[in-house]
Amino acid sequence: MIKKIYNESILCDNFSDSNLFNILHYQESIVSKENRKDAAFYINNWGKIKSLDNFYDYERIDLLSKFSNPEVRYHRLSDQTLDDLDFQDVFSFVDRTTSRVGQQYLYNKILNPIDDVKRLNILDKQVKYFINNPELRFQVQKKLSLLSKPEAYSIAKLIHAPSYYKDSYYYLFVLDTVLLIVSLLLIPFYSGASIITLALITINMGLYFWGKSNLLSYMVSLPQLSLLIKSVKDIEKLNIDQSLFDTRFLKESLDKGKIIRNRIRVINFDLFSNDADPVQIAKYITDLIKAFFLIEIHMLRKIQNDIFLWHKDLLNLFNFIGNIDTVISIASLRSGEEQTCIPVLIEEGKILQAVNIYHPLLKNCIVNSIELNGKSAIITGSNMSGKSSFLRTVAINNILAQTIFTCFGTSYKATSMALFTSLRIRDSILEGKSYYKAEVDLISQFVENSEIKDNCLFILDEVLKGTNTLERIASASSILKYLDLKNHIVLVATHDVELINLLGSKFEPYYFEEQIIEGNLLFDHKIKSGVLKNTNAIRILEISNLPIRVIHEANKTLQSLIDKG
Repeated sequence: MIKKIYNESILCDNFSDSNLFNILHYQESIVSKENRKDAAFYINNWGKIKSLDNFYDYERIDLLSKFSNPEVRYHRLSDQTLDDLDFQDVFSFVDRTTSRVGQQYLYNKILNPIDDVKRLNILDKQVKYFINNPELRFQVQKKLSLLSKPEAYSIAKLIHAPSYYKDSYYYLFVLDTVLLIVSLLLIPFYSGASIITLALITINMGLYFWGKSNLLSYMVSLPQLSLLIKSVKDIEKLNIDQSLFDTRFLKESLDKGKIIRNRIRVINFDLFSNDADPVQIAKYITDLIKAFFLIEIHMLRKIQNDIFLWHKDLLNLFNFIGNIDTVISIASLRSGEEQTCIPVLIEEGKILQAVNIYHPLLKNCIVNSIELNGKSAIITGSNMSGKSSFLRTVAINNILAQTIFTCFGTSYKATSMALFTSLRIRDSILEGKSYYKAEVDLISQFVENSEIKDNCLFILDEVLKGTNTLERIASASSILKYLDLKNHIVLVATHDVELINLLGSKFEPYYFEEQIIEGNLLFDHKIKSGVLKNTNAIRILEISNLPIRVIHEANKTLQSLIDKG
């Protein structure tokens, strides 16, 4: 019975707390006794947000995205959109990765939405595979945990930006080592060879400790690279479905990785240990022998050049770990208490149909729905009514649909679209840029992208509010009509109800409203189809205890404006 509930829950991607309880116990029951202790941590944290103890170092998390090739991207989220959507907070919520490599990979994935529905469907199958195989998932997570320390962030830079070292002075190191070996071989035959050997050893000791200082920049990254290679090797041994996760390409890459790992083992990265135990003393003696022949200097140079020559193979290993950790992270997100759904993405057309979608960061968030077929939307309503939150909700779900193939809501169906947002404009005193100029510059980028791309989702909150009313309405109408061309969809929130008539039938009207009950201002935060009929701006001034004279004058002016049309 529990197994039946478990499988049915997977199909619908959402289930009640009681079903979740049964699933966790089902998972515990099928995990072998020897793995049960290790699996307990992952079972207890499955489907949950990471604890507050997990510090997010976004400067290092973002390292991978800095090295991704811009020429192969379908779309990358702009800094404006990242700021508009509080992207880092959203990422912290959806991130359920085990390793730092997986965390970097997931972050980069969400930064770069795709329109390849086939790839997203493969991702969906991989996610469901790990939901259905909890014991295998625990074993994989255990292997991934080798890369859970912050030091693992350093791998991205090491293998994504390698350098080939060919310094002329390095040949002096080689010559010095050869001379030392030759002098040692000559000692039985030539008495002066001992003096030469001693002199060379002295020189080599100085060169060794000088070269050892160069290891400081690799003290973190190379040991972590070794752990990455070990993780891939261990996971490859597990019985993972090769029809979903093609591990055949790993063999050649892993063979090269093992060579690098063996070379890394030769180097002692523990430069500052003061222990005097027998093991450490043996290490000192070994270090001394390696110093005589400059072994670590030669090995480090060999590793550096191996990384440069084999960096594509190392990228294969890195991406394998990143992808499999990301897949398990998405599986955990779908298995949580939050209502999620698998989106339906359409390659062509102009469609946005979302049912009961919500913002994942808003506690007890009101769900909302919207349906657009061949049209854009204009949304009116007062401040605090929910317009901006709804725009962010649509934007976030658009991103997640085209990255992790998971949305927050009952259903989400839309054309694959490149997202551009204008929700939080900032002027700049240092750059001498006014609010209005900042708006115009951003809209210019929108126009440029609308001409280059075929399917865009433009989301704007209060277009050109940095200028006067008449010119704002006239300019906004023209801009929005232009952005609506092709198969682009525009979602715009505004107080300028005049835009509804100016934009015509190509923009579906929606609105949010509030009620004043017994002197209290109440919002239901529900979007409604149609045109807002009642306005409460002056009434809100009245219940806020502004002087009666102010209220009377405001009503008189309003009526005068209405009479003039």
